[in-house]
Formats: sequence, structure tokens, C-alpha cells
Amino acid sequence: MVPGTEVFEAILVTAQRLDSTRIVCGRSNKLNADQQAKLAGDAWERLPEPRPRLTLAIYDPDGTVHEYLLGPHTPRLRPQDIALMHLVWLDVTKDPRFAGAHHYHIVALALDELQRELHGSRREELLRQLEEKIQKPDDKSSSPSKPTN
Repeated sequence: MVPGTEVFEAILVTAQRLDSTRIVCGRSNKLNADQQAKLAGDAWERLPEPRPRLTLAIYDPDGTVHEYLLGPHTPRLRPQDIALMHLVWLDVTKDPRFAGAHHYHIVALALDELQRELHGSRREELLRQLEEKIQKPDDKSSSPSKPTN
């Protein structure tokens, strides 16, 4: 038995105390797997340091497993994401000044720019674009039996 008033916080605190690396649970009757993972991720963010690297496995009644890596982690990239990153890298490295550029430089620049834009006048436009990407079937980040972000 674990005392607590918030189920996800109690689960995450217990996992931390046990030095767990994996949390396994069934899917809620009220929440989908993505919603459960978001609440678990939020609880992970509230854990005291050092926070453990944890994988959350949520089982559907039919046995389908949804896996989520909690906290900062390397994202799962789709083939089209990698291809686009490479095309941008090829374009940039045509200029001899950028011969030493690596793919992570491209990602870092893109993320810096996105963060800046999200705090500016384009925030709502960018969030609408993100919503459109989330709604496209080929852009879904949650696929059963694979780690998602």
C-alpha cells in the first residue's frame, strides 16, 4: 500500500524509492494511454532530484502495449524526420563555412528558433500547425508497442 492523494504521484514516488526502471499498469477506464502518460510525465517532473529514467508501459485490455519514456530522452524520429533533417544539413553544408556542421547543430538551431517563436507573436500560429501535425495519421507519436514521445 502506498499513501497518497494523487495516484500518478504515488506511483512515481514509489518507483523512485524502489530504484525502478519500468512502471507497468493497465489502461484507465477514463483516460487513454496518451493522457495517462502525460499525467505520469507531469508527476515525474515533480519528483525530487535525482529523478530516475523510467519507462511507463500501459496495457490495453486486448494486450496492446503503449510505452512512454518519462523525462528528457532521445525522441523517436520517423524516417521522414531524419530525411528532412539531412536535407537541411546538406543545404547548410554546401557553404564551406559550415563544413563542420553536424545534424545536431541543425536540430539545436531549429529548437532554439521554435522556443523563441513560441514566446513571440507567432505562438498561436505555431500551435495551430502543431495541432494539425498531431491530427495527421502519419504524424501520430503514439504507436502501440513502440516507445513514444
